[in-house]
Amino acid sequence: MARVIIDPQINIGKATIEGTGITVSTILNLIKNGYTTEKIIKAYPVLKKSDIKASLDFAQGRIEREETIPNNIRFSFA
Repeated sequence: MARVIIDPQINIGKATIEGTGITVSTILNLIKNGYTTEKIIKAYPVLKKSDIKASLDFAQGRIEREETIPNNIRFSFA
């Protein structure tokens, strides 16, 4: 089973797929740039489908725990 770990000794504490050295942010960036699951696995054969799903689940969990911003403050991200 894929597991996302956060360890200060690995990738300076960035969320990483255990045993791969590949960060969740790397996987998310690939998806953002149009990579399919199959293309990601081809580029990083050490990954499995479950690793990519674990990355998405991890990111979703982080977003769901974010605090809301007061109505008078606006942020825009491109």
